[in-house]
Amino acid sequence: MRGRVIAAVILSASLWGTPAAFATFHPGEIIVSTVEGPVNEPNPLAFVGKIRRFGPDGTLIEELFSGDNIGADDLKFSPQGILHGAAGTIVLRFADNGSTLPPLQPASTGYFMHSLAFARSGRLFATSPDGAVLKFDSAGNPAGVSSLGTGVSSWADLGLDQCTLFFLTSPASRIGRFDTCSGTLSSPLQTTVNLDRTLLVLADGTLLASTNQSDMYRIGLDGAVLRHYSTHASAYARDTNPNFVWVMVLGKFAKFDLTGDVITAGPFDVGTGSITGIAIVGADVQSIPAFAPLLQLILSVALAISAVLRLRT
Repeated sequence: MRGRVIAAVILSASLWGTPAAFATFHPGEIIVSTVEGPVNEPNPLAFVGKIRRFGPDGTLIEELFSGDNIGADDLKFSPQGILHGAAGTIVLRFADNGSTLPPLQPASTGYFMHSLAFARSGRLFATSPDGAVLKFDSAGNPAGVSSLGTGVSSWADLGLDQCTLFFLTSPASRIGRFDTCSGTLSSPLQTTVNLDRTLLVLADGTLLASTNQSDMYRIGLDGAVLRHYSTHASAYARDTNPNFVWVMVLGKFAKFDLTGDVITAGPFDVGTGSITGIAIVGADVQSIPAFAPLLQLILSVALAISAVLRLRT
């Protein structure tokens, strides 16, 4: 994928890149991953991956990581505050002072991890474009591999029930569902739009996804389009405030108001490279409420009752 599958496979554990240890992360700071290349090499797969830390005003604080032929395709914080980056055959990890921790490695080889999703228990799910979801327990140990079927784009996020893994798939008018608790596929959500890029579960359980043309849509749990945003962007990360997300717009990162359909901070320049991931310090712990599973159950029951009533009328 993007020429990085082969490059990632040839890496050894000793070639993580150049880490740095600096001040402790603070809530609201923005972590952004990028790739740039080819970089003065005859190998067309050559690229440089970087992870940078920015203040809420877009000011660069530090470069956390720089590695040749390795980069993070997605960034997520664990409930324990550990930064994770999907980097092909491994998952990079960073403590909250920026220091590098040993990476996670699946028990099976040959998978390219692209998108990450955490449960509040600390379980980690990493999806790959070949239709697999690789599972890790809360201690980071490999916990098996399951198939999501064919045509998976690998963009994924975990629902409020802490079991349902939503993922973008082909055809793009469907959103796949995989029950991580039972290990079974559920019927996909049918939508009226083609969603190809990025997927976030919002604090109310609805989904935010984008097209390749950077059209953002809010999707209900029945597949209905709840809102088509006029701002052209791709949403990558939840904010500490559940009414906001962080998006990529014209190669820059920005804070986006879901209610007002407007950018409220930025767009900020990332420096060199193309954005591949964004994570907000403190967001994934704060923006999903503790009563979220109950909320999703209520929403599911309401949708079922609504469907029955429609059949009777």
